[in-house]
Amino acid sequence: MQAIIRAKGFVWLSNTHTQIYYWALAGKHFELTQYATWWQTIPRNEWPDNEKEVADIQLDFDGEWGDRRQELVFIGVAMDKKAIISLLDACILTDVEMEHYRKHWADDEPDDKGAQK
Repeated sequence: MQAIIRAKGFVWLSNTHTQIYYWALAGKHFELTQYATWWQTIPRNEWPDNEKEVADIQLDFDGEWGDRRQELVFIGVAMDKKAIISLLDACILTDVEMEHYRKHWADDEPDDKGAQK
């Protein structure tokens, strides 16, 4: 992985259901810091009132998990894309682990009116 010069983006960690983490790598310095809250976990009554802002937020929504995702960019020279993808894929929850995650956090999602289930 020495070919990677810089990497940055946002990650969804299974042990912090509501929080977005910012991933930053520059040379030998790596940082993973709490950044914000996933919109999916914020009650709708706390969202912006502006319809355009809401539409922009919803552009990042996809399926059951809303806006939660992994979004990383890698910058480098002669990087082994296949190896990087393989290492990252090994970090993703398996189907069984994802089902445990789903059950663990089942009551933590707000409903359409903003109340926790």
